[in-house]
Amino acid sequence: MEFAVAEAIKVGYRLIDAAPKYANEVGVGKGIATGLMEAGIKREDLFVTSKLYHTDHRPARVIPALKKSLSDLNLDYIDCWMIHAPWAFVPKDDEVISCEAKEDQFGAIVEEVDILDTWKEMERCVDLGLAKSIAVCNFSGKMLEDLIKKGSHS
Repeated sequence: MEFAVAEAIKVGYRLIDAAPKYANEVGVGKGIATGLMEAGIKREDLFVTSKLYHTDHRPARVIPALKKSLSDLNLDYIDCWMIHAPWAFVPKDDEVISCEAKEDQFGAIVEEVDILDTWKEMERCVDLGLAKSIAVCNFSGKMLEDLIKKGSHS
């Protein structure tokens, strides 16, 4: 992973995408550092994206999740941080599982988290300078309309 990212930067790629779900942030971070040095460019010359994983939708987990991604990527900020998908899973480290929780087809335990609450914490990440912008993936048109109406950074 490190080699591929470094080489991509050296040949002109300026958008680098990562995600905890892909388990690639550490390698991507090393590749960014090597690529920047070898290409002789600045961090500001890249646009780096990553995503909030499904187990971190609870508001209290959002900022720590981004800080972990930034640490893994060895970056001070992310250019665009996205909610990977609108569904939330119970975190593996959660010992209290609601009796209403239900497993999905892959064995993950789905939980109800208000996506607007997640979004508002992501907005705080922008306000704190941890993310330059925020976005979503895999959302329906209706979900996007709700975020636009109720979010302040939409």
